[in-house]
Amino acid sequence: MFAKDLPFNFGPKEFVGLPGLILEIEERGIKFYATKVNLSNKNYNIKLPEVNKSISKKEFLSQSPYR
Repeated sequence: MFAKDLPFNFGPKEFVGLPGLILEIEERGIKFYATKVNLSNKNYNIKLPEVNKSISKKEFLSQSPYR
């Protein structure tokens, strides 16, 4: 099941590409479904990583917009 009213072509796992947000899908008898959808007007600036630069998990989490 997907929602055309939510025009995002995303879904669980590798299931993407429909003209709306995938809210429920079944694969090999296992059902994946959304339990909550939060819509936000926030814009996130995502910086491309520097090539061959490693950072710690703590540093990575401190930079996450989802903290």
